[in-house]
Amino acid sequence: MKNSKPDVSRPSAPTALDPSHPNYDAILLKRARLEAHRRRRLENQGLLLARDKTPVAGKPTKKRTRGRDA
Repeated sequence: MKNSKPDVSRPSAPTALDPSHPNYDAILLKRARLEAHRRRRLENQGLLLARDKTPVAGKPTKKRTRGRDA
């Protein structure tokens, strides 16, 4: 049986991160992955409403071209 952790609201950034830190990008990516994982778990448990699927940056997608009729 898994140990259940108490549901504690964690601040998104417990400490201020310096942009000149050598692993700044890696730390941001790790935080984003952990937050996404936590959000998916809550959505799967039904505790959080699922978010609408939209393009990541609102970029238009490439349209598929039809195959040539040769």
